[in-house]
Amino acid sequence: MPASHPSKDDAAQATAKPRLYHGERGFSQYAASMAVTAAGPNRVNPDIGWWFGGAAPDPSAAYAHSSRARGTARAMVVPWHHWGKVSAVQVDPVAVRVMETIAEVGGSMMREGLAGDLAVEAKSHPSDLVTQVDRNIETRARAIAAETLPGYGFLGEEAGGASARSGWLWVVDPLDGTANYANRIQHAAVSVGLCHDGRAVAGIILDPFRGEKFVAAGDGRATAGGRALAVRAQDDFMGGLVLMELGGKEDPGPEALALFGRVRRSGGVCRVMGSAALSLAYVAAGRAAAALMLRVSAWDVAAGLALVEAAGGIGVRPADGAPYDVLEGGPLVAGSPQAVRRLRGLLGASQGQLVQ
Repeated sequence: MPASHPSKDDAAQATAKPRLYHGERGFSQYAASMAVTAAGPNRVNPDIGWWFGGAAPDPSAAYAHSSRARGTARAMVVPWHHWGKVSAVQVDPVAVRVMETIAEVGGSMMREGLAGDLAVEAKSHPSDLVTQVDRNIETRARAIAAETLPGYGFLGEEAGGASARSGWLWVVDPLDGTANYANRIQHAAVSVGLCHDGRAVAGIILDPFRGEKFVAAGDGRATAGGRALAVRAQDDFMGGLVLMELGGKEDPGPEALALFGRVRRSGGVCRVMGSAALSLAYVAAGRAAAALMLRVSAWDVAAGLALVEAAGGIGVRPADGAPYDVLEGGPLVAGSPQAVRRLRGLLGASQGQLVQ
């Protein structure tokens, strides 16, 4: 793909209000998050801090001393694999309010549900659990979405739905961390993602037990409690957390299990928290350096991936570094570009053996 030079219009956009961009999924496997800047090819705009132009780099090499990591960046997020046919995504403010409402209603139902019988059942596997609270929240979420924005599709964990790759699509996990919740461990969340043309562009993750709400409203920012979030930009895992989610059905493959020791030897610590949504929220907030998800589905990661990207991070497939396809699902590595490169390196050559 040839290098491109910003036009005068690009320069004007670089100083305008941040806007979130998307484009059709291209042929490049590279996941470098880009920004249209007036700095010219292979340069870094000091206000935006993202590499621009030149030959397609390693996904994580593109991140060059971003001011976003210091919490000061203005960003228009333009992943390299979307470059060439770019259009602005304007998230309807009504959709943001719908996300807020679903999250708040679902959070209340989660808190109230712990006072009664959870009616826990196994689905396709003994460790793949569902409670009546899961089902009740999703039913309510579908009603709220249909009443307010009936033209949007809806994909939920419990009742499914159409995973359309065109137009707007809600992707909702009514209760992420069901195994924790079913055992009355208060580490679980409501995850409400919004996709446009197959890409996660906005999302809210609410932890009703800690009162934390992580928001990516489609304006290029990630926030929690009004504070801007930024992924942790460090070249190693010294003292940092790598959060893993092993999935409820497949067994971890040899490379996933070996990663625990490799991360520890590199100075980091692996943790399995039991909620993919909260793990991604913690990566977006800079609390964890990176996350590795094994066999996850769209509802597990849609909102979280929107948060990570809005906080300056990327999400890729571990095996080849290709941009993560939310609707396809499968293993995911997320974090700052440096952390993603580091974690993929620790996984070794057999990165396809994450599940068996």
